[in-house]
Amino acid sequence: MTQDLSLGELQSLCTRAARGAGRAVGVAEDAGHVVRWLTVRGEDGAGALVRLLTATDGFCAGDMIPDLPAFAPKRQAICPLALGGYLSDVGDLPEGPIGPVWAPILLLPFLAELAPNGVEIAPEAVNDPTPLRLIRREAPRVISQARACVAPETFETLLAFAARTYAPATAQSRAGAGAGVSDND
Repeated sequence: MTQDLSLGELQSLCTRAARGAGRAVGVAEDAGHVVRWLTVRGEDGAGALVRLLTATDGFCAGDMIPDLPAFAPKRQAICPLALGGYLSDVGDLPEGPIGPVWAPILLLPFLAELAPNGVEIAPEAVNDPTPLRLIRREAPRVISQARACVAPETFETLLAFAARTYAPATAQSRAGAGAGVSDND
């Protein structure tokens, strides 16, 4: 059964999941924003984030940034969150092929800021990672979703990554928990 979440709940969960997967705070916040942006437009942003986090679990962040000016990966593939942040900072689209890139759909929210109608990714990613080209769109994407329906396995994986951010319970933290002997509610 799919999980029905508000867009804020989904964004928050995805941000925590990205932090749990070892992403820096700013990159994790970008991940939450990206998934929300895609979900509003009817795309499976949460599924793409899970594919990215699962495929790159344990990777060093420096190995997933693009090697410039060729936009080639330093290791296996480029992280779309790192690439999107870089392209947003530069403010321009590269002309040639990029990648391969993990879960390239996660680039779209960054690229939408660079072109009035957004950018298409060609070819559409069927397998991860994939080399791609960026092509300016002719028409903007339609905003259609007010809530998020997340597949159960995607939701469970996001929860598992997010759980890595929780501090483990200790005897000292449990000692002061609860109402104790004085409960005057």
